[in-house]
Amino acid sequence: SVPLDGEWEFYRARIVIPGGTKNLFEAPDTFIGVPGSWNAHHAEDGSPGADGYATYRLKVLLPAGRDRLMALEVGEVGTAYRLYVNGQHLGGKGNVGTSPDESRPSTVPHVYLFRPAAGEADIVMQVSNYHYRMGGIWYSIRLGDAEQVLGGRNLAMLAEAFFAGILLVMALYHIVIAAVFRRDPASLFFGLGCLDIALRQLVIGNKLALLVFPALPWEAYLRAEYLTIGLAVPLFARYLKSIFPSEIHTGALTAFNILCGIFCAAVIALPSRLYTETIIPYEIVIVGFIAYGVFTAVKSYRWGNSDALRVLLPGFLFGATAVNDILFANGIIHTVYLVPAGLFIFIFSQAYLLARRYAHAFDKAERLSAVLAGKNENLTTLNRELVALKQGLENKVIERTRDLEIERDRAEEASRAKSAFLAHMSHELRTPLNAVLGFSDLLLLRNAGIPEKDRESVRHIHDAGEHLLSMVNDVLDLSKIEAGKSTTDMKPVDIAQLLRDIPASMKSLADQKGLKLAATIGEDAGTVLGDATKLRQIVINLISNAIKFTPAGGEAGLDAAASGDWMKITVWDRGIGISKDNLERIFEPFEQVTTKENGKPRGTGLGLSIARRLAELHGGTLTAESEPGRGSRFTLALPLATGRVPAARIARESPSMPGAMQVLAGSILVVEDNEIIVKLMRSMLKNTPVNATFASRGDEAVRLATGGGPFDLILMDIQLPGMDGITALAEIRSALGDAIPPVIAMTAHAMEGDRDRFIAQGFSDYLPKPFRMDDLLSKMREHLG
Repeated sequence: SVPLDGEWEFYRARIVIPGGTKNLFEAPDTFIGVPGSWNAHHAEDGSPGADGYATYRLKVLLPAGRDRLMALEVGEVGTAYRLYVNGQHLGGKGNVGTSPDESRPSTVPHVYLFRPAAGEADIVMQVSNYHYRMGGIWYSIRLGDAEQVLGGRNLAMLAEAFFAGILLVMALYHIVIAAVFRRDPASLFFGLGCLDIALRQLVIGNKLALLVFPALPWEAYLRAEYLTIGLAVPLFARYLKSIFPSEIHTGALTAFNILCGIFCAAVIALPSRLYTETIIPYEIVIVGFIAYGVFTAVKSYRWGNSDALRVLLPGFLFGATAVNDILFANGIIHTVYLVPAGLFIFIFSQAYLLARRYAHAFDKAERLSAVLAGKNENLTTLNRELVALKQGLENKVIERTRDLEIERDRAEEASRAKSAFLAHMSHELRTPLNAVLGFSDLLLLRNAGIPEKDRESVRHIHDAGEHLLSMVNDVLDLSKIEAGKSTTDMKPVDIAQLLRDIPASMKSLADQKGLKLAATIGEDAGTVLGDATKLRQIVINLISNAIKFTPAGGEAGLDAAASGDWMKITVWDRGIGISKDNLERIFEPFEQVTTKENGKPRGTGLGLSIARRLAELHGGTLTAESEPGRGSRFTLALPLATGRVPAARIARESPSMPGAMQVLAGSILVVEDNEIIVKLMRSMLKNTPVNATFASRGDEAVRLATGGGPFDLILMDIQLPGMDGITALAEIRSALGDAIPPVIAMTAHAMEGDRDRFIAQGFSDYLPKPFRMDDLLSKMREHLG
């Protein structure tokens, strides 16, 4: 067989059908080289262009008297053609058309059989292209005996299938190896690269994939051809990175991946006429990658890596064949395609390289196994020694554990002693405080005729009592927080509603110092999840400090607004300020800042410490900013709830405290053993129409409640001589049953959980000492109606 290479008659923009008028072929437009592209002189005016249609013609003289069956082997033609020999239509691929709508591409090689006549073969090919970057007859057309041409084509297809099969088996082998030995990614990427090239072999050349999928459209196998070449570079780049981890720069690897990703995205997204134009710049990327790989192998070899030579030589050979094929495909040189041979050599050399590496790895493993066997003997000996040491250590651990248990018991005993001390201290302090605060309240409320000087002394007594009570409460609060026993009733809290009444409640304290107290609550003040009582405690503490440390005639205030996902409440003042060194120290327990301006400040030094810890219990923060002489800013930041809760749905605290002169009626029994508290109670109830009976012992209370009365309400102390209040309540309930009146526990037990404990033991309500007259009358009014 011979290739019909050379100049053919070329009729541009004309579909010439043989068998018509004799002079149809008398005046060709030009002569054009086959194989090759018509792009350089295809258009009617001779200008370059890939799109359009034309007719090729060649007359071949045959030996006289030749009547054997002959064949024409037609390769890929861009991108549709019809073939005629001696005026007979032998077939074609795709649909030849004069517009993109009429033309349908197909570039599948084929063999056409014919029996020549008159000693010549007049070959006419009508070609159209609107779907590829090049048009025309791309590959040689071979003419020869049918048997010889078909045999050559079958041999070529067998070679392609053989090469694709070897690549596929090699790919699966290395992928399985990578799955078993996961530490070496070289096998994985080499296997994936072989799989990619194997798939490419099925859609190029004779397109073996069409033997299995004959209906596969042209766009499908063309995209597969381009995508496989697009994926080859990143896969083999990762393979080289695994072989030369130090020499392959990560930036270069990323650059190749990005360029290949852009190319593959164009192949997937664009029509064939556009994405085929990208192959030329991508071929530059391929040449650049091969050059970079060869350069890396050279550098690695110079650094003493013996494996580099097994990459360098076949890589250089493959690069040379790739450059040859790129130049040949673009019509720059006229050779043959050499990539399959170069690729075959490169693939097998890398397979040998990986096999050699695994062999060395297994040899190393055997040597290490022998070493490990020796070390295992040593370890066995050491293990026996360790067992002995372990036994000794276990004995020491048991001994140490026993010591730790003793220390734990001591710590728990100390904790119980601390709790008992705090409870006892709270009880012993609250009872006399009840008298101090109660009598001072009575003097201030009732004795209007007391001289102002004496009223001032009474106010000092009252303030001292309030201060002492605040100290007791602060110590108890701090103790509960440190022990992790402080509980918070977490509910949605409307910050605007919570803050609205606080400045007004602090106004009298500010007025005493002649301070201006400002408040700005933003319209965007949102909802937080928290304990309203404890949040109010934090803000009141901050405002009290601002008033305390602001000189007379100064200014303090409160600002509240949402900031992103946070609610920020800022209390500021124009007071004495705090030095930078003391800003964090003031949040420590019992720490106070003393300056020349404020002397020794009042308080326990616990307020800010408690406020910060309460803020942290709410998932928030409390921070301070200050400048000496210019004032301070304390900011409470709380996380906003996920959604705003309407103000109407949030529980509102609007206590209505009755005054001393509110009308009460009924008969009550007061059980109290402290004479001072009894006197206080008598004074508090003096101006009310309540009929009060007093008892100082538990058994006396039982006798009066069950044999006297009847009483509408019982106020019961807990710690009583003889029978305590809890036992007395049980005796009264046993005697009266459902007829028992409400019984209020009136006690100095005010630790966390005491209220719930007394309610669980049968008391109707709970009134902790010290209590004010308003507290007492409010409870009585609630239960007496």
